Amino acid sequence: MMYYKDKHMKKVIGRTQVIFAYIYEVSIEGFLMTLKWQKLWLAFLVE
Repeated sequence: MMYYKDKHMKKVIGRTQVIFAYIYEVSIEGFLMTLKWQKLWLAFLVE
């Protein structure tokens, strides 16, 4: 019984790590895109 539980936990933890890695990557890309857009917008306002 303990063995099965451990195996199940490993699966859950693995899946959680994948989801977090995905969210992390997406949020960083979103952040970089926001910075890029702000630079474009500032350049547009300055001209």
